[in-house]
Amino acid sequence: MLVSEGDLVGLTQEQVRSLRHRRDVGYLQRDDSAPDDVGPFWDA
Repeated sequence: MLVSEGDLVGLTQEQVRSLRHRRDVGYLQRDDSAPDDVGPFWDA
């Protein structure tokens, strides 16, 4: 998971935890079998 400084500016510690949790859940629930699921570096 990539987190940039811009993701964190102005957030409280609880908001950062919530953001991290949402991203973790989204990552774990993704459907790897979807044909449209292509990584950003493999588009070509």
